[in-house]
Amino acid sequence: MLTKDKGIVLRNVNYSETSQILTFFTELNGKVSAIAKGSRRPKNKFAGPLEILTAGEMVIMPGADDRLWTLTEFEQIFYPVSLRKSLPALNSVLLAAEILNILTIEHDIHQRLYMGMLEFMQEMERCADERQILLTLLSFQLFLLKETGGEPVLDFCVNCKSHYGPLWQRCFFSSTASGLVCRDCQGNFADKIELSKTVADCLSDRKKMLNADKTSLLAIERLLISHITSITSRRLKMADMVLRIFKR
Repeated sequence: MLTKDKGIVLRNVNYSETSQILTFFTELNGKVSAIAKGSRRPKNKFAGPLEILTAGEMVIMPGADDRLWTLTEFEQIFYPVSLRKSLPALNSVLLAAEILNILTIEHDIHQRLYMGMLEFMQEMERCADERQILLTLLSFQLFLLKETGGEPVLDFCVNCKSHYGPLWQRCFFSSTASGLVCRDCQGNFADKIELSKTVADCLSDRKKMLNADKTSLLAIERLLISHITSITSRRLKMADMVLRIFKR
């Protein structure tokens, strides 16, 4: 049965000389893998390119056992033209798309994630500088972790439950514990990473990120990449590229 939906292309792979297999994150059906037959032909039935990060209204037909659907129609509603002119913004959104793909499973419906990803791409097109791009990326990654159930504890020690505050002389983060760890408890976690006071302050009170310098924001980005890599046991292909770009 044909189904109408809206979706964002998270991944595309050439399947043959004329077709592609695409991974969409959709509004009504969650993450869906679909074959677009004939999409690589110069003249095809799809309105607009089926490139990664493109969003559009679509018609899809479920396949056997929901494994591989068939895309029958696609009309573009968002194509990130301005985004592709900024290497930091483009690579940041590619990283976000990779993380969204890794943290979600097929057909798990999540409309907030669909809207969040679309709004994130649109916001990235409006970012004026690298600091703003990095801040927008961090906010979206934290949103992704929250919506997929992997949000770390960032306002108290996950071990002894003491709230983070000015009396903490040292602060650590553990992916195993999924959150902050105080000085007295850090010995229990072999994977702990010590945080600077600025980074710990920003994590415990995200409003402080708005005024944080680029160096501190980059340190938070490294931490989130390390955490996501740890909880998914998957190496993020875009991570090194993004970190290199912002380190310049």
